[in-house]
Amino acid sequence: MWDDLLLLDYIGDIEDRYIPEYDCFGYSDSVSIEICEVNDEDFSEEELEMLDSMPVGASMCKSIFTKRYNDDLVRQKNIYSTYKKELSPLVEKLELDIDKFWYLSLFILDYCESIFYSGESFKATALEQLFKLSNTIEQCQGEPMTLLFKSGKKKVELDSPKAISVIASLINELTEQLDQEYLNDDQEGKMSRKLRTLLNQRERKEEADMISDSPIIAYFANMFLRFFDTQSKICDQRKKGVKHTKTEMELVSRLIYLTGLSTNENWNDIEFEYLKAFLKQYKDYRYPNNSSSVYPEFSI
Repeated sequence: MWDDLLLLDYIGDIEDRYIPEYDCFGYSDSVSIEICEVNDEDFSEEELEMLDSMPVGASMCKSIFTKRYNDDLVRQKNIYSTYKKELSPLVEKLELDIDKFWYLSLFILDYCESIFYSGESFKATALEQLFKLSNTIEQCQGEPMTLLFKSGKKKVELDSPKAISVIASLINELTEQLDQEYLNDDQEGKMSRKLRTLLNQRERKEEADMISDSPIIAYFANMFLRFFDTQSKICDQRKKGVKHTKTEMELVSRLIYLTGLSTNENWNDIEFEYLKAFLKQYKDYRYPNNSSSVYPEFSI
C-alpha cells in the first residue's frame, strides 16, 4: 500500500502549510483530543497490518488519500494520460515532478469536493462571533452606530458610539489576555484554556451550507497557488513584485478545466485571464464554516 509514498511528497508540503500542529491552540480548541490506551483487539487484522507497515512519512492526509485512491473513491484518477500529454510541459517548466504533482492535483480536488459537496457545516463559534462584532465596530468608527440585543420580548438598543466602542475594546482585551495566559502553567493559564475551549465549541448546522461552483473554483486554485509558495524553485522564477508567474496561472487554469470543475474551454486560454478575474472576485469571499467529510480540519 505504501510502495509509492514518495510520490505523495507534495501532499505533505501542502498539509504542513494548511494543517496546524495539535499543540497550536487555534487548532486544538476546535478539536477534541482524547488520549487512551488501545489494544490490538480494538483493530481489525487489515487495520493492524496497515498500522504496522505505515512508514514515518505517512501523514494522516497521505494515509487517507492512499486508501481512497486504492478504493477508487478519488474522482478523475483515470485521466492521467491526458494530464501528462497536455500539462506536463507546464509542470516541467516549473521544475516540479510530473507524477508528484499529479497526485497533489487529485488530492486537492478530492479535498475540495469533501469539504463543499459532502462536508458538514458549523455555526460560528462564540469567539468567532465576538471577533466579527469587534472588527465590525472598529471598521465603523466615526459613523452612527446601533447595536440591538433581543431575547424574547425583552430588548435593549444601544446607539451611543462610545458605549459600542467600549464593547469592542473589552472583546479585544479579553482575547489578548487569553492569548497571553494560554500557555501559562499557573491557575490563570488553566482558566484561560478552559474559557478558550468553551468559546471555541462548535455546533453543527442541521443542513450543510451549499455554495455555487465559482467560489469553489477559486478555493481550488488558491490551494495550488499556496503550494507553489512552498517551492523555492518556483519562487525563484518570479520577477520582483510578481505574485505568481504566467506559467503558474496557466497550469492552475487548465487544471480547472481538466478536472471538470468547469466545462468552459476558455480556461485553457491563459490570455482570457479567467483565473485572475476569479481570484479577484472571491478574494474576500466568506466561505461556509465547513469541515471535510474525510480529511483533517484545514485552516484556510
